[in-house]
Amino acid sequence: MSKREMLAMKIIALNASGKGQAADFMHSIGNYASTKGVTYCYAVGANANREYHDFLIHRFSVIRFLSKVLSRLTGKFDYYFKIGTKRLIRWIKSEKPDLVHIHNLHGDYINLEMLINFLKESNIKVVFSLHDTWLFTGKCLDYENDNCLKWKKLCKDCPYKKKKPRWIFGDASTKNYVRKKALFSDFEKAIYITNFEWLKIQLPKTILKAKTTYCIFDGVDTTRFYPHPTIIKEKYHISENKKIILCYADQWEKNTSLLAMNQLIEIMGLEYQFIALNAPRKSLSKKAIAVRKVKDTSLLAEYFASATMFINLSVDNIFPLENLFAFASGVPVFTFAFGGTPEQINSYVGKILPDFDPIKIKKEIIAYFGKHYDIRKECLEKAEEFNIEKMVKKYYEVYVNILKKKS
Repeated sequence: MSKREMLAMKIIALNASGKGQAADFMHSIGNYASTKGVTYCYAVGANANREYHDFLIHRFSVIRFLSKVLSRLTGKFDYYFKIGTKRLIRWIKSEKPDLVHIHNLHGDYINLEMLINFLKESNIKVVFSLHDTWLFTGKCLDYENDNCLKWKKLCKDCPYKKKKPRWIFGDASTKNYVRKKALFSDFEKAIYITNFEWLKIQLPKTILKAKTTYCIFDGVDTTRFYPHPTIIKEKYHISENKKIILCYADQWEKNTSLLAMNQLIEIMGLEYQFIALNAPRKSLSKKAIAVRKVKDTSLLAEYFASATMFINLSVDNIFPLENLFAFASGVPVFTFAFGGTPEQINSYVGKILPDFDPIKIKKEIIAYFGKHYDIRKECLEKAEEFNIEKMVKKYYEVYVNILKKKS
């Protein structure tokens, strides 16, 4: 493929929403590809910005509402919204892209069969970014947390059917798994990109029988997250000599480590101040500062820059960006061996916890702060491994490689 032909490529990116982490990655990749002469278009299921996104899949909120109700009742996700999917397919045909890059498909904004069958029959190259495990399970976004391996043979009798996405009647995990297997087991032209190496290794065991897979780590924007003075201590009247331990969980009240976290807060010395993000006040020790969900990225960066250590209790995210936010802020991370965290952390920039034993963790924290090397420097160097600029360049290289083969 010549340089001129390479720059003439056209790509459509598809995601459930125009907002959120997956959307941020989608936009970052598209922005970089556009600087290389690529025509990059966006189709989203919700939260579209008309000045930025090219196609909003469902214009009729009533129809989408009914689709979600039916999905919730039956557990047949991503099936009922056919009108929007027909519109999307017509638009893709009219745009004539060289490649379609799909991020999150779940969210009840498309009809899965219609879209995948169209792409299988078309001459368009297709790339999937696996931000979770939904594509090859009966419903799970993070099967490792559930310690369930039924997806290797057949999802059934789902032990976690009350977790999102939820259904009301029966057990829909089997029929969802069978639908996906029928769609993806012969979709050999599809190319899959995982966000950590361990997940890439698992793919041959799944229904996703791809000939080509890549691993590209999710990236952190170091122009947003970096060490800098903050007003957090002043805001909460924290003395300057105290160390701030920032902690986070996806669902505090449902997290089995919450009780142990409160015990840790109680037994730590007065030189430490805990700040808990995304946490309801009633669930935490009174010694901790509870902060409701922080949506503003600039404010989130303030909290990370103010911290001395970050404890991540989340077990619902297979590649936690919060850990990368901490590294980019020069802050070490203590967390569990879940998903891609072992590929993020080494002994210089934090600790993988075997379990949440408060007494053991207190000793580990004290010992860690006694290390005789520049912790901030090590964390910043680790953050550079996950710099978002490296991520978008690798995605662009994948695009070029794919379209070279096509030509």
